[in-house]
Amino acid sequence: MNNKKKKIIVLRIVFIMLLVITFMIIFIFSSQNGEESATVSKGLLYDLIKLLFRDGELKESKIIIYEAILRKVAHFSIYTSVGIWSMASLETFFIEENNNKRRFIISLIIGFLYACSDEIHQSFLTGRMGSFIDVILDTIGVANGIVLVMIIIKCYEIKKISNNKIKKL
Repeated sequence: MNNKKKKIIVLRIVFIMLLVITFMIIFIFSSQNGEESATVSKGLLYDLIKLLFRDGELKESKIIIYEAILRKVAHFSIYTSVGIWSMASLETFFIEENNNKRRFIISLIIGFLYACSDEIHQSFLTGRMGSFIDVILDTIGVANGIVLVMIIIKCYEIKKISNNKIKKL
């Protein structure tokens, strides 16, 4: 096995491990009941308020709004990493063929199915419920991660082509 193939296998293992770890983190957060989840969100929110505001206090009505925003940003962010790791790992499987559409769809399906299973899981917990809005937001996060990987790969390819042109001069 040549050196390039070994590097690809190592990358594949790393990306798949990062995807599995991300799934585990999502599962752990989703396993919290409603009270535990709210405590974590509010604790983080109060820490952010202390950092952003001098007096560290906000009206309760604004805290409720900011908590909802924080939860949605958390959904979007963690699922962006699902998109990154799934697309990056698929890049290591389909090296020879240049089919971004296929990789995009497979990665999106992986993220969507996990988001669905996550919301179903939450619906069985006290004080939690499954939300199709969260599935949509999660899937948009996955798409965001996929696009980020595609942009990085495209930039790398452009750099590689320009370096080759410079070498030929």
